[in-house]
Amino acid sequence: MKKSLQSILFTLLLGSTALSAQDTSSLLQSEVRLSTQVLHSYRAHHSTAGTLKQMKAIHRKLHAASHDAESANVLRYLDLCLARLEKAVHKSPTPSQIEKVGDLTHEIREGSRYLSAGGMGTLTVAVR
Repeated sequence: MKKSLQSILFTLLLGSTALSAQDTSSLLQSEVRLSTQVLHSYRAHHSTAGTLKQMKAIHRKLHAASHDAESANVLRYLDLCLARLEKAVHKSPTPSQIEKVGDLTHEIREGSRYLSAGGMGTLTVAVR
């Protein structure tokens, strides 16, 4: 009985974990780096699908976390930017389209930096 209780407790502890401020900062820095990578790939006519997939995974981790209302609002804004970015990179890279992708990636970088500077603190994120 004691072993099964320990197994259940261990499973529950693995089911969710807290992201430290350092982990959160690392995720936000990755989001900044990946948004820059999307722009460079798009300009060079390379695929952005893998990079966008990584960005969305990071963004989901941040979104699934418990945080304050201000952070939640910024993350919702970044959701919109990310959705618009996904649509934009599916079009041919004309000068105006590259500018649009540049603006969107800039917004994502600035939003991520804002969250990082604001210290989202310790976030609880489900591990899957």
